[in-house]
Amino acid sequence: MRIICLHGNGTNSAQLQYAKLAPTTAPLIHELEDDHEFEFVEGTLQAPMAEGIESLATPADQAFYAFYNPDDPATLLVALDQLSSYVDDQGPFDGVVAFSAGAVLVGLYLLQLWQQGKPLPFRFAVFFSTASSGAELAQLSLAPTPGCLKLPTAHIWGQNDLIAPTGGANMASLCDPSQAFVSVHEGGHEFPRQSKLTEAVHMMRRAIGRASS
Repeated sequence: MRIICLHGNGTNSAQLQYAKLAPTTAPLIHELEDDHEFEFVEGTLQAPMAEGIESLATPADQAFYAFYNPDDPATLLVALDQLSSYVDDQGPFDGVVAFSAGAVLVGLYLLQLWQQGKPLPFRFAVFFSTASSGAELAQLSLAPTPGCLKLPTAHIWGQNDLIAPTGGANMASLCDPSQAFVSVHEGGHEFPRQSKLTEAVHMMRRAIGRASS
């Protein structure tokens, strides 16, 4: 399987790739690794470093990026066009893994296709700590119905997420409930740790398995 991966605002593709090696998150990525090819997409807008990634990098040793600026609506339209072109030019992709604002961008892209009556380009999607998307939905005049995205999905977020408390649940509600698999861990706006790793991996496995059946 070929899988496209999108990072969050104020990080970069290196942080998402680091998750493959970090002891707390490696089991999540390892679940996807066998016979899979990853493509880590970099945002095009420079951005300040996001909170919570200080242990992975500092502003002095590398740049940080965003796919769009939430305060500049025009950048969202550009980001959606860029993602669409990338998927068209570099695909096909079997699945997508996205974190935070990257997860919002993926969700908006899929919702646009749904609203246009076009087929979805992925067989499954995994959303980590999806950011808030109310302003973006309004900007794009999207009025999705619950369960409208008909593909297997995994939704993983923290119950103590102070950055986007309802982002994960909101995205999950837009996906087909019969194949939307949810894991809520004790952490914040981050990948799950310790005891919830097994559950998160199980949710991912169920989504991928459904896509492969």
